[in-house]
Amino acid sequence: MVGRIGRWLINKADYFSGVISLTVYSFLELAKYHPPNQKLLLYQNTIKQIFFTSVQALKSVITVSMLISIATVSITFIQFPEIVPKDTIADIFVKVIFREIMPLMLMIIVIARSVSAITVEIGNMTVNREFDILVSIGIDPLFYLLLPRLLGMIISLLILFVFASFTILVLGPMALLLFYEINFAEITNLIFSKVSVGDFALLFTKFIIVGAIIPSVASYHGFKTPTINFVPVSATKSIMASLSFSIVTSLALSILFYIFVF
Repeated sequence: MVGRIGRWLINKADYFSGVISLTVYSFLELAKYHPPNQKLLLYQNTIKQIFFTSVQALKSVITVSMLISIATVSITFIQFPEIVPKDTIADIFVKVIFREIMPLMLMIIVIARSVSAITVEIGNMTVNREFDILVSIGIDPLFYLLLPRLLGMIISLLILFVFASFTILVLGPMALLLFYEINFAEITNLIFSKVSVGDFALLFTKFIIVGAIIPSVASYHGFKTPTINFVPVSATKSIMASLSFSIVTSLALSILFYIFVF
């Protein structure tokens, strides 16, 4: 029993150290000299990652954000005002929906779209020994493959955050004008009065950390793929690991901010 626990702890330590090392060494590539043609490749790959992760996901993000906002506002501000003060409702809306539900929703959408794709690509390259070719022509695989995904994921999450915030805080309540006779100005003023700089600091911190780690998790599982038959297995493991990390990180940061900031 003790030996089993010890092996589990060693495996987990090895796993987390590998993921963190990939993240750190990828960012350190920014400080190294790279020829202009390789910098161009970095720029192109980063743009492709942003387009795939954020631009193509905008429709899904706006739709889900709109549904969450409409459902929450219609239930809370229309059904509960006689029981709970509107000021309290607005406070709950910001703390629960804006701070917690929205970032988790964005992370889940991004993970569903990008993690398996990254793992499959790198897993196939690992099995086919394509990294040896990159190294032989003087291209660092971390600079060419992982760094663009780290930068693209962080930027994509921040872009999606802007659109999701506007949808949840403004478009959702506005859409209720089609179904109910509500005081739109009153609801939005109450909601925005509860949004603080600390909220944006918390959300930015979540998206930067998660955006930096998720591609590393996906890449780690891709690098560890032994044969072509294990590529789907690696993709599944990377998705589950990314979801677990995102949820734990989001909750941990929220707790820290509630203790030291809010």
